[in-house]
Amino acid sequence: MKKVILIACLLLVTLLTYAQDYPFVDKRLKLLTIQELMSKPPPTDALPVYFEDGTKTTFSAIIPKIMSEELEPLMYVDDNGNFKVMIVKKKKKTSNKKGKNNVPDEFKDQKNKLSSSPVGYFVKSAVVFDAYTIYGTKNVPDVKLKHAAQVAAQWLDNDQDGKIDDINLLNTLKKTKPVILMSDKGFGNRQYSELFSAFPDSELQDLSAEETNNPRRRDASQEEVHHLIMNAGFVKMLPKVFSYQRNVGSTLFKIWKYANDNGLYAYDDETCDDECKTIEFVYLASAAYLDSQADLFSDEMRVKTRKALQEKLPEIIKLFESDQYVYPIHMWPNGNYKYQQNIKYSGIK
Repeated sequence: MKKVILIACLLLVTLLTYAQDYPFVDKRLKLLTIQELMSKPPPTDALPVYFEDGTKTTFSAIIPKIMSEELEPLMYVDDNGNFKVMIVKKKKKTSNKKGKNNVPDEFKDQKNKLSSSPVGYFVKSAVVFDAYTIYGTKNVPDVKLKHAAQVAAQWLDNDQDGKIDDINLLNTLKKTKPVILMSDKGFGNRQYSELFSAFPDSELQDLSAEETNNPRRRDASQEEVHHLIMNAGFVKMLPKVFSYQRNVGSTLFKIWKYANDNGLYAYDDETCDDECKTIEFVYLASAAYLDSQADLFSDEMRVKTRKALQEKLPEIIKLFESDQYVYPIHMWPNGNYKYQQNIKYSGIK
């Protein structure tokens, strides 16, 4: 199960911010918004699911009907952001004059589609260390996809010796099957639904070519690739160290909590809960450690250098430099990776 499942589902819903009057739903629970959902790890298949009349069903039973837009879901969480219950209701019928013919050409099946892709509009790809895959549509320039692939290689081979830094991380990634999905400027609702059903066993992250290595803005590929390595790799490999979830009480979560409570880190977006803030925190702490000042232009991270981290957040230094695993602490990826044999391209000219 992966996050994009529920992202796709809730994109089909008119989202509310208050609880419905369902007698079988605890009044203290909060209805999740799409922004909050995107910041959280996915729920388990054991999540209770009900129809509006209180009849119980299962997650796997209702997913096809959500994807076909027969049903729409409402996801409820407790005060700590933990998934508690999903309600599904019949979707109101609306006329759709646009139809399938209005699908952008970028997302139509292509004659040169990749045989390795379960979706017909991906025509190019890169596989990094045989574990981390990046797919691109025809509108993604080759140079953009290659840049993202080399950023991934640099995060994984951060000491730049031609070998992945942590073999246990590699083994974990091979199990979780992380996939970056690249489009020109982003996917639409229909595409999210297709991607959900097409990649049922993978950890997914989207990335647009527009925000990748764009000289007019910060390179988002560095962050999105890092997020996926964290979510599909470090968090799964060592949850007691890296988990974002409050109930796990990981080392990283405790460091974020200390930074947040002591004015060293602040993220004021109300749609971003503690787990979301922890995700952002570890990325920005990495930026401070490796001196990526382009990522530290805002006041979210108030500790902006390695020296400052050592003085004010020494525990994050210990986490980064632990000898129990190999975290990327040598260089900030720039998309110039010299060991090209570690990246396998398809559909790239």
